[in-house]
Amino acid sequence: MSKTFHRKLLTITLAAVVTTALLPVGRGNADVVPAGDSGNSQRLTEDQILNLPVDEQARIFAPLRAAASALSQIGEEKYADSYSGVTIDAPNDLVHVYATGLASSEAIIVEAGRTYPQINLDVAVAERGKYSRRQLQGAAERLLKQRTGADRVHTISVPPDGSGLKVGVGDFDAIQGVVASDSPARSTSRKQLDDRRARLANLGGIDVILRQGDEVKPVDRYGDTPAFYSGAFVTNSGWNCTTGIPVKAKSGGAESMIIASHCGRTGTQWKTGRGTVVGTVSKYSTTLDASVIPTSVAPRLWDGPPGPSAQSLALQGTGVNRVGDSVCQNGYTSGVICGIRVTDDFLYQDISAGRYAAFTARGVASSKSGSTAVRGGDSGGLVYVINGSSANPRQARGLVSAGSGSYLFYVAVADILTNWSLTLATE
Repeated sequence: MSKTFHRKLLTITLAAVVTTALLPVGRGNADVVPAGDSGNSQRLTEDQILNLPVDEQARIFAPLRAAASALSQIGEEKYADSYSGVTIDAPNDLVHVYATGLASSEAIIVEAGRTYPQINLDVAVAERGKYSRRQLQGAAERLLKQRTGADRVHTISVPPDGSGLKVGVGDFDAIQGVVASDSPARSTSRKQLDDRRARLANLGGIDVILRQGDEVKPVDRYGDTPAFYSGAFVTNSGWNCTTGIPVKAKSGGAESMIIASHCGRTGTQWKTGRGTVVGTVSKYSTTLDASVIPTSVAPRLWDGPPGPSAQSLALQGTGVNRVGDSVCQNGYTSGVICGIRVTDDFLYQDISAGRYAAFTARGVASSKSGSTAVRGGDSGGLVYVINGSSANPRQARGLVSAGSGSYLFYVAVADILTNWSLTLATE
């Protein structure tokens, strides 16, 4: 249930180099690692390293990042006509330096050693690249401007080894599959790939390596994608609300998202602001002003100000509402509002007619002194508390139901979970 967040439409990777600012010798440098420090003395694999605790990863990467920063700065500033890039090879405790000639790669290492003697450059290895980074960046810009829709180019990468532009096209896997088969169309498909490669290479004026590349949609609380988070904008027939509590069934583990039932009841299909289908309500309760949408979810909530936001935080655990406690609500329209004081922890509240007839719900009353606590469109949003630092996971307390001005009425999360034998979703 992980989510991958993407850049919009086109990603141009301009070499994987570290950009930590470096200072001349004698002025100090936060990246300094004494010569001889070995980060990965146990020779762990890349996967093993990436699964280590953050502080242990830092011990391995720190000397390599420092070396990569020094080498890339010298390469870009003094050897731009030949410098291709650097790569970090953590499993082998190495930093590879690429330039269009080995002599240039070696010169970059020597110059970096003279300029930054406090950084361990014994980890540096000179490599030969075909093109300089400057050449590849220029070619990428030309290709970006001259591509057509028929080219189906969705990504352009400038690799640090200087091998040529890596161009992602939307139909590469499909065409390559035919080329690798015994299909009668095999030779035609091979020619199609060769012609495409030649055309793109001609546009950029440089070697092109084709691979699969897909157009991607921006991901934020306005245009959420599976697995869905709490706090996202959802809409049905002109009724706009907020996703609330990501849950799973105690028996079988089926996942669902809880929204407010006054937003939509059984049979209503909900979509994000960009048209992705979240799901269709399968059941609801007026007493709890809650509806269940079977769909893929994750225990996270969109965070930040009103409107589209790409920041998300972990959601972990539930808690009991008590008078005098302070809660936050995270409706799409308002964004995060905190400092809302619980005034009644067991209350029956009449909800006036809207999309459906008036009804009475059971929940919690709260208010925010001298300020607005809730707005239209916040319905269904999560009510939560923050235990400890602002970076800590949020603890679910309820579902936004109704309110006006400084007054917020919400339904307790414990009642919703108990009613349908649910638990909070987990990773």
